[in-house]
Amino acid sequence: DAAVLLFTSGTAGAPKAAVLTHANLAANIAQVLDHPGLRILRDDVMLGSLPFHHVFGLNVVLGVSLAAGATIALDSRFDAGEAAEIVGRHSVTVLAGVPTMYSQWLALDVAPETFGSVRLAVSGAAPLPPAVGAAFHERCGVVVHQGYGLTEAAPIVTTTALAGREPRPGSLGPPLPGV
Repeated sequence: DAAVLLFTSGTAGAPKAAVLTHANLAANIAQVLDHPGLRILRDDVMLGSLPFHHVFGLNVVLGVSLAAGATIALDSRFDAGEAAEIVGRHSVTVLAGVPTMYSQWLALDVAPETFGSVRLAVSGAAPLPPAVGAAFHERCGVVVHQGYGLTEAAPIVTTTALAGREPRPGSLGPPLPGV
């Protein structure tokens, strides 16, 4: 049955409603939890700065975290300084963000230890400039993995978060199993 209507404009103009079923949402959550590079664990703390009215926030942050039994450190509206403070205060282990978030954290010139608890950082919704990923890794010691998704896919389709491998700059990585 239909679970949610999420509006997406894609590249073809006016927003259109994408109908996602309970099975769509559950399938992508299962794909993420079964993926060795993306797996979220019960003791993880994920930063909740992405809006839940967007599929990235709804299913990747909220859905995956709840299914894993993990904690979400909520941030009502993204502000780079406030979000960095939340990461440090709550020992956030997983970051899910858009490229602009990583750029804004770099602009703050925060202390590298602020992100010392992060074990997994993913970027989506737009291309991650290779220079931003490299600078975040250099300054904060955290590799930012890029993925590709779309609202209609609930959303993750590909990822560079491959266990034991550094991402290739500019790559979106291979598809998740089952895609």
